[in-house]
Amino acid sequence: VDLLPDGQGDYTVLELNGAVDFTPEYSLGVDPFAAAMWQLARIALGCLKPHPARPVPPEESVLLQG
Repeated sequence: VDLLPDGQGDYTVLELNGAVDFTPEYSLGVDPFAAAMWQLARIALGCLKPHPARPVPPEESVLLQG
């Protein structure tokens, strides 16, 4: 939900969207799909090691470039 203050103490809804943006602009240097797969595998295998959160070179990313 994107909200805009109306100047009178309330907010106006600008956008209501159920989709999450997983694009390179929002990645913070980590491929979000690879990070999600890592966490799911870690949980499924009972591993407690946290995600290494290393930057992912563009050629290794599973993000669709468009």
